[in-house]
Amino acid sequence: MSLFTSWQCIYLCCLALLWSLPRGPRPAPLDWVMLVAIPVLLCCLRLLLPLFLGMTLLTALGLWLCQPGPAPLWPWALGGFVLCWLAQFVGHRLEGKHPAFFTDLQYLLIGPAWLLASLYRRLHLRY
Repeated sequence: MSLFTSWQCIYLCCLALLWSLPRGPRPAPLDWVMLVAIPVLLCCLRLLLPLFLGMTLLTALGLWLCQPGPAPLWPWALGGFVLCWLAQFVGHRLEGKHPAFFTDLQYLLIGPAWLLASLYRRLHLRY
């Protein structure tokens, strides 16, 4: 479960970092988060509908957590991102395995959906 937590945490921190970027001249609905989240979700939809639904819920949670608060979001997101990656590498070191994305970058991009599928299997949910 620690793998699931760190990968999903990395995804949520990425959403928060994108949320923190200035919007520029684009209309409000097309901020950086949506420009990245929509293709990610469409990729999940191409794979399997249940993965798409799970990633949509995770993305919605991330967007809900990004709502403006009293302090800037980016320092927390950056700190969480760094800590999660450190935990990821420590976990790989303890397991004695090399991260799969060192051999193929697509593993880095599909990681959250792959771990969501692993969670579905643990919960005996068909997908």
